[in-house]
Amino acid sequence: EFVGNILIGSGVDNNVDKLQVNGTITHKGLSLSSGTNIDQVVTITKTLTLINDWIDTGISATDLVKGTYIIQLYANDFSVGGANVNEYYSGIMSWYDSVPNTNSTLPTDEITLHRSGGSNGDAGIYLRTYRTNSDKVKLQIFSIYNNTASSNYVFSFRRII
Repeated sequence: EFVGNILIGSGVDNNVDKLQVNGTITHKGLSLSSGTNIDQVVTITKTLTLINDWIDTGISATDLVKGTYIIQLYANDFSVGGANVNEYYSGIMSWYDSVPNTNSTLPTDEITLHRSGGSNGDAGIYLRTYRTNSDKVKLQIFSIYNNTASSNYVFSFRRII
């Protein structure tokens, strides 16, 4: 429900799909939408059997557009040998959606994670981006436990830049 006035400068052009405001906008909340634009959220659920080694999550390249993201991982794998009970991990990562244009080799960059939830001891999940000169970037996951079966892992990405 709108209460108050809207003041628009010299006119409105109904043939464009944007609103340009000179000045400050104040709002009482932000409703996130799905997508890859700034402040949109992409959620990808992967069924994985974690082991005590790095494995691909299946998230790679054009699943996200290039930028800087807040990443959140939800894990609940205690019933299959993991240690996560409704555990949320979060961190910040950079993403590049094309093959690198250089001869340098920077194959991995670990994503520093914070976690909170009901884990049993050291939940031990780690994330990193992996790339080579011939590959596009991939998201990989590591566990200190060898799970006995697969579990769903929910990855959410919010592009901030």
